Amino acid sequence: MFQEYPLVTNAAGEGSKTVEQIERLLNFNPYRSAVIGSITLEKRGGNPEPNFYYLEDLKTSINSIGLKTPGMEYYTKNLPRILEENPESFLILSIAWAPVEKGYKNIKAEELNEDPSLQFEILTQELVKIDRERILVELNLSCPSINDSLLYEDLETVGRILEKV
Repeated sequence: MFQEYPLVTNAAGEGSKTVEQIERLLNFNPYRSAVIGSITLEKRGGNPEPNFYYLEDLKTSINSIGLKTPGMEYYTKNLPRILEENPESFLILSIAWAPVEKGYKNIKAEELNEDPSLQFEILTQELVKIDRERILVELNLSCPSINDSLLYEDLETVGRILEKV
């Protein structure tokens, strides 16, 4: 089904998080696709403000929004309806690791925070099962605004993430 249409989409970001934003993206994209995210296991409010700077003289901006997201539960609840109401749509879900406060099922928060591959595995399993035909997953391994290190710099961790996903 994916090969019938080119997947021309938006970039993941602040304009692709809520149900309303997702529906708007799907309605205005002739290819009926959208990138959502980045999605983390738990809801995140993002970094404290000010987290966005516009540099007038350079006509550019710098942001450190910090993965503001309603969390996985929001998407597992709302994406089935969106896909049902948009039967020819495709979704690319950007997923990311972020520190958590609570555990998930039988995995403690400490384990989820120490091994990012566990969060990527859970996010992939839970989100893809919504619709295995029309959901793709993008791994955000390079978000510097939530911790001091970048996951992509640790090849051992990247290898574990890829194995689990």
